[in-house]
Amino acid sequence: MATLTCSRIVSIASDYLDGALQPEERAEVDAHLRGCDACSQHLAQLRMTIDILAGRPDVAVPDELRGALAQMSGAESVADVAARAAVDHSGYLLRLARTFRPDGAEDAVQSTWLRAFGEGPGAFSRARLTQLLLAQEDRDPEAQSFNDHDGGADRAVEQLDADADEAELFYPSFYSEGPDAGAWIDQPNAWPGPNRILGPESDLTTTELYGVVDDALGTVSPLQATAVSLVDFDGETAEHAAATLDVDVADLRRALNEGRNHVRGSLDSYLVTAS
Repeated sequence: MATLTCSRIVSIASDYLDGALQPEERAEVDAHLRGCDACSQHLAQLRMTIDILAGRPDVAVPDELRGALAQMSGAESVADVAARAAVDHSGYLLRLARTFRPDGAEDAVQSTWLRAFGEGPGAFSRARLTQLLLAQEDRDPEAQSFNDHDGGADRAVEQLDADADEAELFYPSFYSEGPDAGAWIDQPNAWPGPNRILGPESDLTTTELYGVVDDALGTVSPLQATAVSLVDFDGETAEHAAATLDVDVADLRRALNEGRNHVRGSLDSYLVTAS
């Protein structure tokens, strides 16, 4: 069996850290890491990136948005159920909306709830609310579901296509040919220790750190941003996130790896400068 290259290690790094590799391939990665400082450092940085994402503070729902949601739900026959759901899920929806529509996130959340109230209590689950929020990227008021193949939501799914054109992302560079094919061109930079980033000895402000994270997620594709939001912010499994978005698990995992790597690259630029 061929030895894993560094480029291959990086391409499956998320799956390795998530425990999603088959035992044989995981053993190959372990063997590679024992002899490769660059890949070991990259995985340590990606693990720290995931920890940073998981520790992101909850998004506070502005009073104006709370008031608007209360007014909308109060006009419905399911007001009590709707009000509880709005409290439970609006912070999550606002955080997700900001990853791909930073200037119109609150409007997107209000529109999501309007559609949900129209459907009734069955639409108040986080999965359905996520679908309704992402369907708005099509701007089609008739869009109702990712599985509505006659409406605008189907085109919203196309925007979650893992093969769609994307902005240039941070991703490590490797030699493509020659004796060093698959090897690092530039090895990872050294990061401050965990306590300097997230611990009590941190010299970094939470606002600055998560500002870098938010800016990074604002430049990736909707699928990449949503994969990171569902899995790393909210702790869902890749399988559950893929089911929510109605995409293949393999595509979800690939988008998650790319999104995490882009955030890692953005953090790298910030941390190296800040340190």
